[in-house]
Amino acid sequence: MRMRLAKRRGRLPYRVVFIALAVFGLLLFEMYHLLMPYVARNPMYHEVTIGEPVIDTWDYDGEDEEGYLKFYNTSSHDDALLPPTSKLFGADGKFVVIERADAGSLTYAEPLESAPPIWYVIMVLLIGAAVWMIMYRLKVNRKRRMHLRKSLPPLSASFNHGRRFRPSKQHKSRFFR
Repeated sequence: MRMRLAKRRGRLPYRVVFIALAVFGLLLFEMYHLLMPYVARNPMYHEVTIGEPVIDTWDYDGEDEEGYLKFYNTSSHDDALLPPTSKLFGADGKFVVIERADAGSLTYAEPLESAPPIWYVIMVLLIGAAVWMIMYRLKVNRKRRMHLRKSLPPLSASFNHGRRFRPSKQHKSRFFR
């Protein structure tokens, strides 16, 4: 029997508070996107203007007269053109995901940073569920392994007429299995 020293009225468990704060933060993030749709949704996206580097020595060079995106390599003096509907730019064995481009600026992200935030939430929840399951199984196994037999209640002595019961020497208790 557990003895509770003080009753915790009105307090939520810390797990519930943590989940509620995470959901509230996600809702705030989504509301911000609804109120400001033209701002980059993912805070990990980078924005560059003409002449700034995108991949190593490759700089964004704006758009040409037909709307194609231009990139310029400052070390080898090479040019690259991409169609305006292109979503990826790759150079020197690396690539970036293009979110938005216009004549003066380019918004892009590294491949891992380009995932929608909901995927990060799902990954964290799956990892948390796996850790919780492992901890739960360890706790259950520890209880099962350390389970001690309960002592007999005092009334049981009257059923044996005051004699104690001794198990035979061949019998092993459940504790040592």
